[in-house]
Amino acid sequence: MRAWTAQLRERFHAAFWCEDDLGAYPALALAGRKRPVTGVASTMGHLLGTGLLDAEKEMQVVRRLLDPSLFFGYGIRALSTTNGGFGALRYHGGSVWTHDTDYILSGMLRTAVAAAARVLARGLLRAGEGFDNRLQELFGGHDADQVDLSLPCPESSRPQAWSAASAVPIAQGLL
Repeated sequence: MRAWTAQLRERFHAAFWCEDDLGAYPALALAGRKRPVTGVASTMGHLLGTGLLDAEKEMQVVRRLLDPSLFFGYGIRALSTTNGGFGALRYHGGSVWTHDTDYILSGMLRTAVAAAARVLARGLLRAGEGFDNRLQELFGGHDADQVDLSLPCPESSRPQAWSAASAVPIAQGLL
């Protein structure tokens, strides 16, 4: 199993690792002929704590996630502002999915990046202030310096079970 895992890690890095002006990051997916889809998105945070990344690559992912193009004070945008399709209120194109940021926060805790996890936990708490402290399914990815409170997305469900469940990792991130 260890040999298979090591080979999987090598294949993943060879196939998925990309680089742009802000540095290295894992691609969104592989398209036809196994070409990397190079859009920068929050889903890279789902790799944290899985064991697929070594410590150096985990820190590259954490740094990219905390870059202002993804993290903006309230949470992690689903799609980076550097992508042509970005829109702060787009369903999967720039809005923040509470459970997605929460999952990333949990991965940061698994990789012992507690300081970064606290930043995300505080951001989600701050976002909750715009919704009577009841986090929505998703909310707008507008820069925190442009809006006083996080803005709701029209499609968002409230209440939403997976958003309510984010309270546990938020508390863990603050502790």
